[in-house]
Amino acid sequence: MNIVASLLQLERLYFQENEIHAAKRYLNQIFSGIDKSQVLYQQPQEHLFHIKQILYEKEKFLFSAENNIENFTLCRTLNDRCGNCLGLVSVYLSVSEYMNIPIRSLLFEGHISVGYVLNNDVLYYVEPTKYFNIIDPPVQFLYGETCKILDHEEFLAVHLSNHATHFYARASLMDDAVFLIDSALEIFPAYTAGWINRAAMMKQIENFKEMNRSLEIAKSLKPGGRYSQAIERIENNTTLVESVA
Repeated sequence: MNIVASLLQLERLYFQENEIHAAKRYLNQIFSGIDKSQVLYQQPQEHLFHIKQILYEKEKFLFSAENNIENFTLCRTLNDRCGNCLGLVSVYLSVSEYMNIPIRSLLFEGHISVGYVLNNDVLYYVEPTKYFNIIDPPVQFLYGETCKILDHEEFLAVHLSNHATHFYARASLMDDAVFLIDSALEIFPAYTAGWINRAAMMKQIENFKEMNRSLEIAKSLKPGGRYSQAIERIENNTTLVESVA
């Protein structure tokens, strides 16, 4: 299943069918205007610039810093032509997958972006919050930390975790929230933010044994400064991690 189908299937949980269909139609409209034969003769930077032209110059997508659940999604980002970093990365990956360009999502603590990846090396990093500016590596120095190159399933797990944290848990739908976060961590067990948010959920429902287990797993993954601070907050209150990643 491709990234578009996977994400829209997930988003059927809380979007109406007409919104899903509108997003699909619009994405197909974008695809229909792409000449995939051009990609054969382009270099990596040209590939990235080509997608930037499509999304920012032709389709006029905008970045939003608002922490609303809809801004994380492919459906709403397509229908509104606006999203935060996870929503925009979802659109970018959808277009690059259609064009058969080796672009992958890159996970930092509290942030997600995309990069042109060959042989597990990031050749170029793309910053979605700044009109997809193309930046040369070394990527790990951008935020003072290393990044993880995500595969298709791990990227979906980030979405699952965000839905659990930013939608279900905040709506006090804790059974659904725990189910989704557990599903995400089954797919992506090395996802530190997922374990931190799971710990917060467990504390919220007073399951302190599972809270402590989740925190220990998060700590075993050698969290950086942002995650370490989040762990301390979870140990002292029930606040969920306020981040995309």
